[in-house]
This record gives sequence, structure tokens and C-alpha cells, in this order.
Amino acid sequence: MATNGTPEPSDDAPQGGQPGGITISGKTLGIAGGGIGAVVLIVVIVVVLLTTGVFGGGGSGGASGGNDVLAYVPGDAEFIMMFDYQAISNGNAPEDLIEYWEDDESGGPFQFLDALADVDIDDDDVATLAIVGDQSLDALIIVKADSEFDVLREELEDGADCEDDDYRGFELWECPDGGAVALFAKDDYLVLGEPDAVEQLLTYKSRTPEKLADADDSDIKEILSRTGDGWFRFAGIGSDDCPIERCRGIALAVGESDGGDSIPASYAAMFSSERAAAASEGDVAVDDWLEEMFARFDLELDVGKVKAEGEFVVGSGTAEFADPES
Repeated sequence: MATNGTPEPSDDAPQGGQPGGITISGKTLGIAGGGIGAVVLIVVIVVVLLTTGVFGGGGSGGASGGNDVLAYVPGDAEFIMMFDYQAISNGNAPEDLIEYWEDDESGGPFQFLDALADVDIDDDDVATLAIVGDQSLDALIIVKADSEFDVLREELEDGADCEDDDYRGFELWECPDGGAVALFAKDDYLVLGEPDAVEQLLTYKSRTPEKLADADDSDIKEILSRTGDGWFRFAGIGSDDCPIERCRGIALAVGESDGGDSIPASYAAMFSSERAAAASEGDVAVDDWLEEMFARFDLELDVGKVKAEGEFVVGSGTAEFADPES
């Protein structure tokens, strides 16, 4: 992270736009066309409002509100990371892991959102925060929090020179450096990203809501439902996230800490059929891949119970922060 708050360019920046991207869990996220600076600017504005009390109360989101978040996620998303910020700010997440993720040098999943992670957020600010990536790895940032949207609108207009527009009946702000933010005041949600990605989301919500990730046939929704709640949840769909034969996706959830080193963890792998899942039950390769996935997030997994359930192999165990510097 550069000292001015703008992410350093990644060597794996998307082709065809200005260099810009952050590597998170082995994936390079970017805002196509160089708009990432504008998105970070918008996030900074939101953070200022958070820390001055304009946002507050946290809403009813949190990890348990994951299905609400999915109503703002395109159904073809390749992965999603969700954070229950209330649990984090209340100290229910392992402090050593959070502190490491907030370090600019860690390369952890907070790096893309340093504008949030480097700010002392009060307990009752953000409820839920999610990062979503599609096949091109352009990112959407989804935030749920109680808010004074009139104040946010003033800041977007006067502080960032963004322009308000009505897009398919939704409130969309586009900013001069290429970022955009959609406001959903009724439901206390904001979605930030590159304009094309945000507009596609709004098109889905207005015309084809079955293409959102909360649809009944959504792979992301289905696999997340197999892991249960957690202050941190991740789901990845596709061979990159589950290269085991006939595996279609993987998900994990990390539970709240009781102050000890070990924290509860749950996981699920999605297969092409019930037969494929049953054949993979007890497969050492599945255990190894689960451990590798947790290791991407600086966690050492102790695999516990694993069993086949329909097209899924699901299980639970414990995890500990694995400090790469120790």
C-alpha cells in the first residue's frame, strides 16, 4: 500500500487498462480502466463518515445477514469474502490474525481495503463488508451499515465531484476518476466498483434478479449455506479454487474466538454429483486442499469431521493463526 492510501500496482494487473490491482489469496483484484483510485477515494469518504458517527448502529447484517448481501452479488461471481465487522470490532475475532491482516506488508485480505482497515472503527459502525470478484477479477465492494445517506450524498458531490444519476430506477453516482457507487438507502447498502460492473448489478436487480447470487440455483448461495455463520466467510467457484477432480467449488467459515488460540472452523466442497462427493469423503486430497485454502488466509486448519451430504463434502474443525513471520 502506498503512503497516500492508493494500492500499489500489481504485476498481474488486468490487461487493457491502467495497471492497478491487489493480490488477495492468490487472486489479483482490480478496477478495469484504472478506476481503482476513485473507488479507494469513495471508500475513504465512507470511512470518514463512519468514524464521525454519520454511520452507526450496524443494522441487522453481520455474518448471519449473508443472504442479504447476496442480493447485491452477481450470480456469475467467482468468489466472495465476507466480514462481520461488528464481531471484529467487538473483539470476537482473533486479535493476532486481525492485527496481521491490518498490516500493509501482510498481503492479507484487508489489503485491498486498507482505507477501512487502517481506521479505528467503533463497535457500532459497519455491520457487514464483502469483496466480490468475477471471472475478470474486477471487484465490487459491498457495505451494509445504518447511515445518513443525505450526508453521504453531499460528500460524494462536493468532496469527490461525483455526479448523481438514475440508472434503471436506482441511485448511481459516477466519479471523474472512473469509480462508481450505488446507494440503496432503504436497505442500508452501498456497492462500490468500476461503473460497468455496478451498472451490470443494477441491471440484474431491475430486470433479471434470478442472475443474482441469492437466487435459488446459485452455487455461491448453496455452498455458503453449508458452512454456517462466521465472522469471516469465503466461497470460490471454479477449478482455480478447487482443482480436485470433479470439484466445482469450496467455501470456509471462521467462527468467533473465545480468547484462546483455537477457533472453530467449518468448510464445504461442492462436487459435480452426489456420487463424486461420496467418493471424495475421507479423501486425503480433500483434507490437504482444505488446509491449503485456510493457509491462504494465514490460518492453520486442524481438519475434524468430514462427511458427504448430497453433492457436498462438509465438515468442521479448528483453526489457529499461522504467523508467517514466526
